[in-house]
Amino acid sequence: MNRQEAETASGDNPFWDYSVSLYGRDGIKDACLTLQDEAGADVNLLLFFCWSAQCGQGRLTRAQIQSAMAMVAVWRVQVLLPLRRVRRHLGRSGPPGAERLREDLLKLELDAERIEQNHLFSGLAQETATLKRTADMRRGDARYNCDIYFDELGMSLGAPLQEALDTLTIAAARD
Repeated sequence: MNRQEAETASGDNPFWDYSVSLYGRDGIKDACLTLQDEAGADVNLLLFFCWSAQCGQGRLTRAQIQSAMAMVAVWRVQVLLPLRRVRRHLGRSGPPGAERLREDLLKLELDAERIEQNHLFSGLAQETATLKRTADMRRGDARYNCDIYFDELGMSLGAPLQEALDTLTIAAARD
């Protein structure tokens, strides 16, 4: 295990810290959930593409974006999405007393999200050189990365989804 893997395993992951901070900003949670629920986006990937731009990695290549998608695909399908489906089902139609189970599933889902982010961070975070970028450049880089991701998903985003993506990428580029 190299130093970066050891730090990530112990919880030192600047990508996770960035994601938690960004997600807590006004409007970001709603924007992310809109992109997740209406466009099928993996929020962790969107946050990774924004973080990459924010920390000066610039515009990722299509191959890097494809690699990130492939890296988390199995985990997302086999672990994260089933946890989310069960948690949401219990929130809508769970039997009496299921609230605690729903809360436990939410914690597990968050743990699964963090594992996915640790995997992205340890696998891809150091692939490109750090560039000096202005806030406008970082915003453009984040938007570019996310646009390539949606292109890879075969998604053409309508106005409400474009607005959600704008909300995310504008906030992501702020210092």
